[in-house]
Amino acid sequence: MTTRHFVTRLHPDDRVDPGRAGPQVMRHVTVNVAESPLAWLAARGMVSDAQYRAGERLRTDYERAGLAGRVTMRWDAAPPSKSRGGARAADASLARIEEKLDRAVTGRR
Repeated sequence: MTTRHFVTRLHPDDRVDPGRAGPQVMRHVTVNVAESPLAWLAARGMVSDAQYRAGERLRTDYERAGLAGRVTMRWDAAPPSKSRGGARAADASLARIEEKLDRAVTGRR
């Protein structure tokens, strides 16, 4: 029997906007944090403890960045144009994520 460990978290699409005044509506979802494929591999000795921790950090960054493919249509506003700096900010964020991925895979700090 698989272990279940349910945790309530903010929905991955909801972010706190520090530039917005007043209350912000945040959706919460319940997730089973024990369903990680890395935990399955670690329980069977197929990955080391260091690999497991690095993989979980990478998975957390991946989920937080919202890089997974969408299943449904997004109805929110279009991203800002490149002339406003939106693309540059996204490029910088992507570069940081790629750097973290490279460090996690190669084991460098």
